[in-house]
Amino acid sequence: MKGDVFRLGSNPRVLTDLDRYEGVGGGDNSDEAFFHRVIVEVKLDTGKMVEAWAYALKETPRARLIGSGDFIADRRIRDPQPLRP
Repeated sequence: MKGDVFRLGSNPRVLTDLDRYEGVGGGDNSDEAFFHRVIVEVKLDTGKMVEAWAYALKETPRARLIGSGDFIADRRIRDPQPLRP
């Protein structure tokens, strides 16, 4: 998978706000959430390996696998129309 890595700092509210945005966390709808937050090991452009938080699907997706891991590039190839008008 391709993506961006951000340094969040030490404020725990940042993760709480991100969880709320992604629809995960300890709220009343946590059982209905599609994602959960997990720690993954990622390789930066520099080659350095770091641990990072990521949001992963709770269930196995029923969609096709994107071999490159780059959703945006795959979408451009399959449908050259912009995602937003």
